[in-house]
Amino acid sequence: MVMKTLITLIVMSALLFAGCSVDNYDEPELVIEGAVYDQATMGDAEPALIPTQAPNGIKIRMYESGYTQPIDFWCSASGRFRNERVFAGEYNITVEGPFIVEESDAVIVSVPTDKKINFYVEPYLRIQADAVKNDCKVHLLPSDIVEGLLHFDESNCLSNVRFHQICIYTDDHL
Repeated sequence: MVMKTLITLIVMSALLFAGCSVDNYDEPELVIEGAVYDQATMGDAEPALIPTQAPNGIKIRMYESGYTQPIDFWCSASGRFRNERVFAGEYNITVEGPFIVEESDAVIVSVPTDKKINFYVEPYLRIQADAVKNDCKVHLLPSDIVEGLLHFDESNCLSNVRFHQICIYTDDHL
């Protein structure tokens, strides 16, 4: 009985060690990078990036050719993205976030590539306002774009407003 148990243990150990082998794939080292810009600033010398809530604001979704399981990663708060662990292949890349995305916004990229992948999207909300400092309070002066979207009290101060995410640009980008 002891001999039978010992032989069984030896056989099981041999099978266990035979099943373990070194991974035959090298670690991915290729890079995909780019940014998400406001469509209204396309063609400007310095287009406006879409700032985002980190870490769950803008998602980059990659589908490798022939596969249905996506590879997801997130943009930084500035609106830029970089993934340094990508296998060589062809990818269909889309972007998801607080903006309108068209099917035509998807990009097909063959990796490795030196090209930066830039998306130009239409944000859900764009505010144009001037800020004035008065008695240590910042007031937003309503413009035509803001007038119907936000509630201002009698002194032109925003009241009872909470934002999940908002894009505010300087005059250079409007």
